[in-house]
Amino acid sequence: QGIESLKYCVIITSPKHVLNDWRFLELWKLKKFVNRLRSFVFDEAHCISQWSGDFCPEYTEVGRLRWLLPGHIVFYAASVTLPSHVLSHIKSILQMRSERTREI
Repeated sequence: QGIESLKYCVIITSPKHVLNDWRFLELWKLKKFVNRLRSFVFDEAHCISQWSGDFCPEYTEVGRLRWLLPGHIVFYAASVTLPSHVLSHIKSILQMRSERTREI
């Protein structure tokens, strides 16, 4: 209820809940909610690459958020350790286009 009523400006959750919990699936349909979103941050982003596949299929499918959320929402992938092959895999899963991606 607190999330839906826009009480919070930061929501911390896992890909498992974002894609499979009915409450989040309903939130993605609420215009008042998604219009206020500015960014989606994936902390420990290397886990998206390492855990995707059979171990945790939700991590493979987290890129579906691109289709559930409006285009103005920026995706951030944060991690201390992102070798180039892992970063490429994460960009693929999250459907991040190279021309719109910055590394810091």
